[in-house]
Amino acid sequence: MSYVFAGIALISLPAAIQVGVATLIAWIAQTFLQLVLLSVIMVGQKASVAASDKQAPQTYKDAEALLKIQDEVHRLVEVNNSLTEEIHRTLRRRGRRPLAATRSSHLGNPLSGIDQTAYLTVT
Repeated sequence: MSYVFAGIALISLPAAIQVGVATLIAWIAQTFLQLVLLSVIMVGQKASVAASDKQAPQTYKDAEALLKIQDEVHRLVEVNNSLTEEIHRTLRRRGRRPLAATRSSHLGNPLSGIDQTAYLTVT
């Protein structure tokens, strides 16, 4: 396609050469470059669209896989919460009661700010 545009642009080249240098420079900038580069840009865009279309299904599959993983993690968190609640109920039934641990405001404590509950046997 760019060859066709180059041929069309070259038709007016002899007239541009006869008029002078300024006209020749204007011909190069306005006629030749625009016609030839336009077709090159169009080919580049077509290649870019093809690559994007090829990548789109894989992106969709990746997003779908991440959603399935997220759903599985959510399910496991719910199972974990359910089992933790069951453990708490069992401990309470066996005569153990929760005892709140002292919270530390020390910056070096990795558990500071987290509810730290310990279970002690009531005797």
